[in-house]
Amino acid sequence: MDYPALSAAGLILPGCLLFMIYGVSVAVRTTQLGQKISIFETGQAMVAFLLAASSVLYFEPASGSVVLGLVCLLFSAACYAASFVLLSNKADGRNFRVFATWAAGLFLAGSLLCLPPFWLAVCLGLAAIAAAALSARIAGLTLRFHSLAFLVAAAIASGLLEYAFNALAGTPPATIGAGAGLVSACAVVCSALGKRGPQESWKQQLLDLATAALAVFALAALLVEGLLFLLAPHITPDAPHIAFIRTLILCALAFALAFSGSRWRRVELTRIAYATLALVAVKLLFEDLRHGQLEFIAASIFLFAITLIAVPWLARMGQRV
Repeated sequence: MDYPALSAAGLILPGCLLFMIYGVSVAVRTTQLGQKISIFETGQAMVAFLLAASSVLYFEPASGSVVLGLVCLLFSAACYAASFVLLSNKADGRNFRVFATWAAGLFLAGSLLCLPPFWLAVCLGLAAIAAAALSARIAGLTLRFHSLAFLVAAAIASGLLEYAFNALAGTPPATIGAGAGLVSACAVVCSALGKRGPQESWKQQLLDLATAALAVFALAALLVEGLLFLLAPHITPDAPHIAFIRTLILCALAFALAFSGSRWRRVELTRIAYATLALVAVKLLFEDLRHGQLEFIAASIFLFAITLIAVPWLARMGQRV
């Protein structure tokens, strides 16, 4: 007996129905009946969604990814609405945390499936700014984490991390992509945004530190590349020039971070200033002393010595201003 061939829709439908039935059940019990979602139910919902998504991608590879991406974005908006409208004021925060985590994950997955690399970086960068701006008013710690997650994803999608690493430690790239430049600006804006209380928890401080570190990392790379670009018409930068320029930029950033961190009560900037000092010390050993010429090595050591003395003094001076 021959069985009739099933269409793609017939193969996809069972997995999607299973997820819809289970998803509606979880949504009603948590948002309407006020029941606490269990770890087992959380895992089941994720498995049901992965089965439905896998069937769509496997049986409809041509247009399935775009459709699935749009559905992920729609579900992300629904999860964000449920989290902040219906669940944020509940005494037990498990339901809120689960739905907020689902919302962020669905947003990342939907953006990845729907958008090309440049627009993916733009979308994630703007989402990071929006989350950072709202973090002071609505569930600040949750949205700060989402902002950092979107920002890191945008940096990876745009090639910013690779660009910054090459600018500071590898072969300097010729140009910066438009996406990487935009994400760099988004990182600086995210670090500047957000209301900070007088006593932040260690989790809040860690998120602030990570966001500021990414912004400083991108800014340092841009300054190195900008200075090399300005010098290119006059000299051909070789290894000693590049090593000294990197030391100069890092020392200047340590100066600025130490003062501004203390002046505006941004402890994460002060910590990054001291971390930059440690980075310059390691850099002197592994780059300047190995590849530099005598005069450039002497200049780099002089800059490091001045910075080593000045950074603690600048940090204290900012507190007195």
